[in-house]
Amino acid sequence: MKRYSCKKYSMKELCHLFDIEIIKVYGRCALFIKMTILLIIVYGLCGCNESKTEKTSKCLIKEDMFMNTDKDLDESLRIAEVNGKVISKEEFQKKWNSLPKAIKTLGDTKKTKEKLLQNMIDDEVLFQYGIENGIDADVEKKILEYTRKLIVSDVREELLKTDYIPDDSAIEEYYKVNKRKFLQTEAVLVDLLVIPYDGKEKLVKTKCKAALNEISKGDSFSEIYEKYSSKGNKDGLNVWIFKNDKRKTIVNSAYSIKYAGQNSGVTYSDTGCSIITLKKKRQKGFAKIDDVRGQIIKILQKNATQQSFTEKLTEIREHAEIVVH
Repeated sequence: MKRYSCKKYSMKELCHLFDIEIIKVYGRCALFIKMTILLIIVYGLCGCNESKTEKTSKCLIKEDMFMNTDKDLDESLRIAEVNGKVISKEEFQKKWNSLPKAIKTLGDTKKTKEKLLQNMIDDEVLFQYGIENGIDADVEKKILEYTRKLIVSDVREELLKTDYIPDDSAIEEYYKVNKRKFLQTEAVLVDLLVIPYDGKEKLVKTKCKAALNEISKGDSFSEIYEKYSSKGNKDGLNVWIFKNDKRKTIVNSAYSIKYAGQNSGVTYSDTGCSIITLKKKRQKGFAKIDDVRGQIIKILQKNATQQSFTEKLTEIREHAEIVVH
């Protein structure tokens, strides 16, 4: 790679210096183009008075581009230092804030924070070790490769954008031609709360009665579900129950409810108890067009988007010189 004397270059000048095509990119790609150029600056320009055979890692350390010592940072804002590289309280707080709530509230918070700080220190130690030992040799290549993937991904995303909204005639035509796709089996849509005994049958039965009492008072089923459900029991809001469901007690209870809005009361089985509120019944046969209108709109939009993308890609190909060997 060519070496240049140290001076400041504009982004445009750097693009020309290193034969980087100036193109329009979207969103995150622009950031990675800049990162790529930064790496080129580091590898291509920071040699200054170094010999061509000098390790690039030595140049990185000399220029102090990554190893910022933050000498002006007040002592009270520092939380640790690794070979002069400051880890600030602000950096630590950002890391802490990014952790899942479950981790931050699990066990001893002080120990969790100590472990986080140790991880940050270890990362810095490993980073500096990599720089000093030339393990950073493929960084430029990797960033260029990743930038390429991001650009391709973002351009695809841009080309896939469409504002197509199918009209009623298109929806009706699709339904007419593809009606067999909308053949449905008998089912009921319910809100379902299941509480397994888990060795606490008496306590669970008391909970079920309390939950039913709250439902009878008109309390929100979603709130009751969040309060009493242990999750993971194929229960929840807007659950379809089919005749072939193996939970026969729940099936019988669900299908015995006559009208939407009514509940089953507490149903007991060998493994737990349940409460079901009926939302609606669905008969066996072809779904009505109004019931699947939203589904058809999504299908038509997806088809239109794919067709538009194919057309745009074909047009782009036509302006490219492509040789297949």
